[in-house]
Amino acid sequence: QNLAFLLGYAISALRQCSSWTHVEILQALAALVYCNGSKCQKYLPDLLGKSGILMTLSDSAQPDPEVRRAAVHCMANLCLSVPGQPYLEEPYPNICFQAF
Repeated sequence: QNLAFLLGYAISALRQCSSWTHVEILQALAALVYCNGSKCQKYLPDLLGKSGILMTLSDSAQPDPEVRRAAVHCMANLCLSVPGQPYLEEPYPNICFQAF
């Protein structure tokens, strides 16, 4: 419940806040999704869909390399899981791997 609220908040912040805040928001998002990818299913289209925020911010056209790095870090953390926990559902791992 807390994870869902915070994910929604972070996604909203990335869409609404000035670009100078994006690195810090992405760092917080990376911490939230660390080994929690399977618990983020509801938010994966917003994060990793065709026009997902992480897709946009990790794109090679992204002018700020720190924002791009932070977005890729979020993607990597989404893909991590601990033994006994479900993995991130397809096609999302492959979407992330293409960005790496």
